[in-house]
Amino acid sequence: RVVSCTRGEQIVNNPLESRGTGVQQDSSGAASNRPHTQGRHEVAPMSNSGRMVHRSIRKVVSLLARSYFRLSVHGTDRIPIDGPYLVIGVHRSNLDVFLIGAALPSEQILRCMAKESLWQHAWMGSFLEKMGSFPVSRGQADRAALRCCEQALAHGDLLLMFPEGTRMSGPLITEVHEGPAWIACRYRVPVLPVALGGTEQALPPGAKFPRRVRVSVVIGEPIYPEVPLEGRVPRHSVTELSERMTVDLQRSFTAASSHSLNSSGQAG
Repeated sequence: RVVSCTRGEQIVNNPLESRGTGVQQDSSGAASNRPHTQGRHEVAPMSNSGRMVHRSIRKVVSLLARSYFRLSVHGTDRIPIDGPYLVIGVHRSNLDVFLIGAALPSEQILRCMAKESLWQHAWMGSFLEKMGSFPVSRGQADRAALRCCEQALAHGDLLLMFPEGTRMSGPLITEVHEGPAWIACRYRVPVLPVALGGTEQALPPGAKFPRRVRVSVVIGEPIYPEVPLEGRVPRHSVTELSERMTVDLQRSFTAASSHSLNSSGQAG
């Protein structure tokens, strides 16, 4: 769906230039302590062998999750057939990225931002890159991360972002950044809300090993940005989309949490 942009409307600029946390996930600290990742700020099309590894790992994670967490996925009929599109999630646990990947079709390459400090370990950085991740720095305008987002979507891949910006706690989404909404509007891609219930109980902050808790995934209806086909993005479009994303994601999160609790109660 497209709406016209009349003269005199306020135009939104790149949020990374004004708000360093606009499109960022939970990350490491100051720029002075940044690991050496400058050479990794490129997202190239994944090779055939890379796609095979990516899909295989996600399939294995899916099998393990369905066995250990009794993972259930609701709303798979709402998943777009092809990319590119933006996936937004609620961030309550380090399990979230893996289980969102397990819930979505493995044939669709899933890219995501990861905190830059993970690249301090070469083996971890290499693994993350093979899985399609790229680093993002917190607290500053990370234009390289934005360029990676653009490249991922240009390849027709899925891009996972957490609008809350970092791991939070509790049943409510209280604050979101506009970065994901701006990216969806800027690159004219639909947004797919994907919420998980039970991951905070399965692996809360500080836990070293996940508990065997039922985890449910609820996939919401795709959201289509209302923006002009070309040109710069009106600010009201970003604000409206961000508000819609928050409402829809909260609805999916509430449903996923309810599914998880009900399933656990029935199991008990």
